[in-house]
Amino acid sequence: MNLLTIATLNLEDGAAVELLPELAAQAPHIDLLLFQEGKSWQADGQRTRFRAEHLLASAGLDRCLMTASSGSPMHTLIFWNSGRLRRIAYYDPLWPDVFPGQVGLAEFTIDGFAPVLRARSVHWAYWSGDVRLDQAQQLTPEAAPGLATVI
Repeated sequence: MNLLTIATLNLEDGAAVELLPELAAQAPHIDLLLFQEGKSWQADGQRTRFRAEHLLASAGLDRCLMTASSGSPMHTLIFWNSGRLRRIAYYDPLWPDVFPGQVGLAEFTIDGFAPVLRARSVHWAYWSGDVRLDQAQQLTPEAAPGLATVI
């Protein structure tokens, strides 16, 4: 049996990027890592994002996608081990024909695992349970039978 290790972490504004290798070491062999609050990681040519990718490569997390937040600099990110997961799709909000329910969704294939693994890092609204519930209800199609989805 092959195990797939998935973790998620709120970076709490993303300023402590140098601590990422230490955090990744606490859960060895992570295959997929979802981040929230990559604050301003788009700035200066995405230097912070690429620094994080470099720091996490030694933990096997050698690829990254960043989804721009629609209303703040608190972006979400997906890091993965390209030796285990092969990305086959990514729904970037900057391109036409990407619906709001698809934004930030990445799809991967994994040897010996079917169906396709779908992953999305979601930053839930902190100010209102009603807003969080609305966000969750918009994601219910991802929980359909026959789909493997991590949110």
